[in-house]
Amino acid sequence: MNYYNILGIQNNSSQEQIKIAFRNLAKMHHPDKNPQSVQFRIISEAYRILSNPQLRARYDQAQLQYEKQIQIFNLIRNFINGKEDIPLIHQKDHESNQNESKTLDIQQIQKKKIRKAQN
Repeated sequence: MNYYNILGIQNNSSQEQIKIAFRNLAKMHHPDKNPQSVQFRIISEAYRILSNPQLRARYDQAQLQYEKQIQIFNLIRNFINGKEDIPLIHQKDHESNQNESKTLDIQQIQKKKIRKAQN
């Protein structure tokens, strides 16, 4: 679970951007307004971690370690299965392009939800 994706923000977002994203999502998913939504707890946890600079630094470090482990796992799996893999030099560019497109998709969905909630 990526807290940045949950809030629909970039990894280099400022504290103000994090706060704005949280408030927008909290308005939509707050149990008083939307009793069916179970996402409020997840959104609150993401905000709790990302709004605290020390916890955010630890979270970012853990995410880097996790991504490295996934990359190694994929290399080994592809080697065992005899599949060719994207060279390591280009893999980061490929992954960052995928992450950016996912983030843009999430932001567009959230904007639509906000517009619907305002209407």
